[in-house]
Amino acid sequence: RIFLFISLFLTFFQIPKSEAGNVAAGDIWYECINDSTYRVFLAMYWDCQEVMLPLEVTVNITAPSCGFQQFLTMDGVPPDVLVVPTCPQFELNCFNGTTPGVKRLLFSDTIVLPQQCSDYNFRFCYDTRVHADNIEANQWMCVEANLDNTNGCNNSPKFPNPPVDYICAGEEYCFVQGTTETDGDSLVITFTDMELTT
Repeated sequence: RIFLFISLFLTFFQIPKSEAGNVAAGDIWYECINDSTYRVFLAMYWDCQEVMLPLEVTVNITAPSCGFQQFLTMDGVPPDVLVVPTCPQFELNCFNGTTPGVKRLLFSDTIVLPQQCSDYNFRFCYDTRVHADNIEANQWMCVEANLDNTNGCNNSPKFPNPPVDYICAGEEYCFVQGTTETDGDSLVITFTDMELTT
């Protein structure tokens, strides 16, 4: 039985109205096509007011035990998806409202891994305030996924629910990230301290 250890990093940002471009959250996962070919996905959740969204992103893929490192450049996969609030009183700034809105951009590409390794790591980091005029830059957000393919084809867990949400005042709230694991592997979820450097 394969145990997957998932480190879930939750980072909360106080979003200024529209003076800065912000990344609110991200998620990365992979799907096995065959023993050596994988499709990698990266979802980024951006402030609706951001006007300088990337057309492509680069993921760093390493496997230290095999001496492997490669950069995978992934193109955007349309369409952008709006994270819709459940509170009817929210008027999002995506539509001239005042509540910060969030949209999801998806990036994807395939990679052929050269060999079976126990410690593949898919990592993406982004300066969350790179386009901000009024806030110091170099505030990084990183997402990563690990792969052990020594026993053949393996898929990562997926979190089908968006990692950002709107909470309605005066209403009970329960955040359910949801997790699916298509291989039937056991999941162990652990919380870790926030990473301080990239």
